[in-house]
Amino acid sequence: QQESTELKQPLSTQHDEDESNQSLKEIIKQQSEQLKDLNEKYISLSSKFDSNINLELEFQREKEKMEERLINYENQIENLIYERTNFLEEIEKNKSSSIQTFDNEKQTDDKLLKVNSKLKRVLQTFKDKIHRIVTEKPDLFTNVGEETTERFDHIIATVEYQAVQIDLLETEREQLEKQLRNKIQELQNSFDAYRNQMQNESSIKSQQLVSTTPPTDDISRSNIENYEKQIHQLQQKLSQNDDERTLLRERLNEVELEFRKTLDDRATTTNMYEEQLQSLIQERDALVQQHVLELIENQHEIEKLQEKLAQFQRSPIPSHADIPSNEDVQSLQKIIEQQSEELKDLTEKYLVISSQLELQDEINRQKKDTEEKLQTYENQIQHLIHQHENLVEELKTKTSSTISTIDNQCQTDDQQHDKLTQINIKLKRVLQTFKDKIHRIVTERPELFINISEDTSDRLDHLISTVQHQATQINLLQTDHTSTLAMQEEQLQTLIQERNALVEQQRLQSID
Repeated sequence: QQESTELKQPLSTQHDEDESNQSLKEIIKQQSEQLKDLNEKYISLSSKFDSNINLELEFQREKEKMEERLINYENQIENLIYERTNFLEEIEKNKSSSIQTFDNEKQTDDKLLKVNSKLKRVLQTFKDKIHRIVTEKPDLFTNVGEETTERFDHIIATVEYQAVQIDLLETEREQLEKQLRNKIQELQNSFDAYRNQMQNESSIKSQQLVSTTPPTDDISRSNIENYEKQIHQLQQKLSQNDDERTLLRERLNEVELEFRKTLDDRATTTNMYEEQLQSLIQERDALVQQHVLELIENQHEIEKLQEKLAQFQRSPIPSHADIPSNEDVQSLQKIIEQQSEELKDLTEKYLVISSQLELQDEINRQKKDTEEKLQTYENQIQHLIHQHENLVEELKTKTSSTISTIDNQCQTDDQQHDKLTQINIKLKRVLQTFKDKIHRIVTERPELFINISEDTSDRLDHLISTVQHQATQINLLQTDHTSTLAMQEEQLQTLIQERNALVEQQRLQSID
């Protein structure tokens, strides 16, 4: 407008002066054209400026949208990190719980195996002892099977039979000794009577024949001396027989003392073994009870885990990204920070570009780059979501596999526990059978277990020792009985022969 006024003033002056100058017209025309051009340029610049303002507003709106999307992406990443932490904690908790449960079950099974080993050792000790006496005394186990229970029953029956046999032998020996003593006493009395009669007759005859037959008197005296010597020899033999009977009685007393001492020694060992057996049984029962309680607790924990898994399967699976690693999360955060800085740079550049109308293309290019980066972010998040879904599927598969493994392990543990329980019951039943049989013979024959402890092992050792000792004692009694009978029979025959000789001699003297 100022230029137009400036142009109008010289034109007015020229018009007032009535001078028409063609050149000035041309200048006016040129200036008019220039003004027109300037107006067009102004209009175009105004339109461009308005369009740039619109572009700026649109860019601002896009910027706000981008910031909102970035905030959403950051929230999604934070949620993913939180979910990842929870998943890892739950997985570690499940692993530690499973490992701890497995370790506890393994320790309980190891304890049960140790108890079973101890019980088996006790039974093996019984078997070894029974096998030892079978090896040492095979004649006592003729026509007896190889079963330990059958051999043990045979040992108990043998002890009872040997005890009865020993009592019968001792009774028979006492009766025979009494009969022999009576016979010897009768023979001694008869012999003394004959001897007194012979002495009386000899004295009478010697008085009658003193004066007439001194040689005969000498002969009678010599016969009397011989008779006295024979009588003295018989008395010595009787004294020896009494001494032998005394020695035999002392020997029997020594054997009885030794037997009592052996019973006392075995009693202590039997009590000790029985106490050990009772402690092992109590320990085994406690371990079995503990194992049952632990199995019940483990079953409750498994049911809780199954309920949690069912709730987890029923709950909707979040459509977030997979549980990324810490490096991926940090890289995404760095990328977001870089993009935020780039966005700030773009904003600054936009402020610079907005002041310059020529930089519209640069704004469009930055917008396009930003959209491409946002698309890249979206692709990355979609990829993370896909990985998350895969991980959830894998976690479900592993969880189901873990639960199946736990179920199989529990089933295996239950089977192993049932097997161990059956073994324990069987061992306990066998040991109780031994104990009942030993208790029965102790009740029936208490005199065989004087000063013996109540321990089953000591009583078993005492039974084995009693069988061996009774077998030896029976053999000794039978041998002594046979030798004593033979010796006493020989003495009786000698006495009878001497008595008959004296009677015959007396008869001959009477005839003379």
